[in-house]
Amino acid sequence: MQSYWLTFEDGKKSCVDADSEYDAEVIGKHLANCGVKAVRILPYPASPRLHAYIHPVYGKTPSFCCSPEKCAGKTSCPSNRSCTE
Repeated sequence: MQSYWLTFEDGKKSCVDADSEYDAEVIGKHLANCGVKAVRILPYPASPRLHAYIHPVYGKTPSFCCSPEKCAGKTSCPSNRSCTE
C-alpha cells in the first residue's frame, strides 16, 4: 500500500492510500465526486486524508508527512530532520 497526493479539478488536495496511481485516481474521483488533475506519490501518508488503508493487525498508519506539497513526487522524505520532531 502506498500514499498518493491528489490534486482535484476544483483545486482541493488530499491524500489517498492505494495500490497504484491508477487506483488512487479512481478512489479519489469516487470519494470526492470530482475529477483528478494530478496524482503524485508520497513517502508517507499526509493530511487531509480522503482514504486510509487499515491493516487488519496494525491498524491505520498515522499521517506522518507534514509537507505533502514539498514531498509529493518523492518516495523518501527530503528533509534532514523528521517533521514530527
